[in-house]
Amino acid sequence: MGGALVVLEKTTSPPNNCSTGAGLGLDPLAQKIIHSWLKQSPDLELCTLPLTIDQNGATDVENNIVRILTRDEKFNVRAAYWSDLHKLLHSALPKETVQWGNVFLSFRISDDESCVRVKAKRLQTGEVYEVFGDLLIAADGIQDIVLGKCLHKWGVENLSSALEQYQSSRLPVVSKQVEFSRKLRWIKQGLLVDDNRSFDPTDPETREEDCEKLQQKNMPFLFVSPLCSE
Repeated sequence: MGGALVVLEKTTSPPNNCSTGAGLGLDPLAQKIIHSWLKQSPDLELCTLPLTIDQNGATDVENNIVRILTRDEKFNVRAAYWSDLHKLLHSALPKETVQWGNVFLSFRISDDESCVRVKAKRLQTGEVYEVFGDLLIAADGIQDIVLGKCLHKWGVENLSSALEQYQSSRLPVVSKQVEFSRKLRWIKQGLLVDDNRSFDPTDPETREEDCEKLQQKNMPFLFVSPLCSE
């Protein structure tokens, strides 16, 4: 998808040099997407730390017993501060891409549907102005990285095809991940699951295969996305 990209950002300035704020766990798929954004630069490894172990345990408070239920020592995830990741991604953009201190007000599509007119305001001066473009995206999360890949593949002129592929690729991912999270919650709450057995983490007779169901690596599509594999 050719052309220039403009991001209207309400925040008045980029993150400072202090590594604070929320911590993120970047799974292999997230790392792959970020690496493609950074043109395979090693900077991601330099500003993150490896999380190589995923461990689940249970505590018997009454008897003061702690039991390790499962331990995955091949947990290929990296930890990062959101502020560090934000700076890393921002530095990979052309200088004037992000317009800091600007708030979106409204938009209007031209009568011939050839462009969109966006009305925004500069917070520092209160000035209201307009931006013209071929496409307006309300980007609010990591999946707008995925949507961007669909748009890049199909181009603005084939917007319907891009949106159709995005929806068809995300639906099975979201459905299976929600199903897995719901089942995992049932297991941890000791409710009956598929084999009509409840999970008791304090029971020494609890099967090893039941404990392994708690591992994060079992999340569907955690390491691969249908869209990225095409």
